[in-house]
Amino acid sequence: MKERAPVVGLVCARDIDRVDELARTSALITHAHPLGQGAAVLIARATALAMNARDSSEILDALHARPEQPQFRERLDVARTWIHSPLAHPRDVRRRLGNGIAATESCVTALYIALRFLDAPFDEMLRYVATCRGDVDTIGAMAGAIWGARNGDGALPPAALANLEAADRIRNVALALHAVVEPR
Repeated sequence: MKERAPVVGLVCARDIDRVDELARTSALITHAHPLGQGAAVLIARATALAMNARDSSEILDALHARPEQPQFRERLDVARTWIHSPLAHPRDVRRRLGNGIAATESCVTALYIALRFLDAPFDEMLRYVATCRGDVDTIGAMAGAIWGARNGDGALPPAALANLEAADRIRNVALALHAVVEPR
């Protein structure tokens, strides 16, 4: 899900009404449980909204209006109260939003982190993800995709990109995808 949902959000950035259905369908490949599918919808929708230059509050409000599962709504309530407050302590993020492998323990955490760091450097966001511990690769992948949809590759740290394996291939795929899905 962490790899497919953001791509759905990018592909549907100009037609946001298609996001939910396509994200849910793409999640079926690996997530039979409705919570996994619901998380895919939230991540895809957040990616599309970030691509369309919505601010953090707008994105959280739009996401809060969507989830059918109360497990996400409760965590989204927390994220909404934290978004413009001082940065939540990682211990509080772990306790209130989660940091585990289950969709309910990672999705809203990734959303909060991505939206809280939307206008901050990528490295700062990744350092914070690491301090939250737990399933950092999943949380970092989802948060990074949302952050990237807003900021683009030009905002990524050049030194880190220079050390990235298959960087040229990844960049070419990203540019081809972006050419299909220019923001509004």
